[in-house]
Amino acid sequence: MKANTLYLAGIVVGISLSIIMTNKWINNMEKKVSLKRQELAAFNDIKRDYLREKAGIEAMERKLFVPHAGESSDAIIQGIFGGIGIEDKVASFKPFMEEMGKDYIKHGSEIKINKINLNQFVNLIYKIENHKNLLLIKSISLDSRFDNPAIFDISMQVILLVKRA
Repeated sequence: MKANTLYLAGIVVGISLSIIMTNKWINNMEKKVSLKRQELAAFNDIKRDYLREKAGIEAMERKLFVPHAGESSDAIIQGIFGGIGIEDKVASFKPFMEEMGKDYIKHGSEIKINKINLNQFVNLIYKIENHKNLLLIKSISLDSRFDNPAIFDISMQVILLVKRA
């Protein structure tokens, strides 16, 4: 009888230890799964940010490799002015060119425009940013006029980035 009791107690202790060890293993695995889910969420955030940046870079690269068909940056910018109807408001237009490493050239213009309204200004920025070629606004200054605060004078530098042939 004592042997049976001892045998039964050993089985109960063994089963209890198995249950305790199994519960600890399950808890440990649940913690690891939780950590891996957090790592996956962080990775997905990084992946989403990377893909967003890559899409922006690819859009700029597509603009960079658009053939220019002999059009100068000055002609492109003058065409934008004509499309908006502000070509007569251009006070000065000074072209410049900068080397940018061995592969790229910046063709740019320093432009001063007088007496344009806010709508014309917004249209100008929109046309520059959404042009088929890679036009960049390097600097911009917007000053309201003393005689009419709804009218502005603008100074800006616009650059056409060109891949060297």
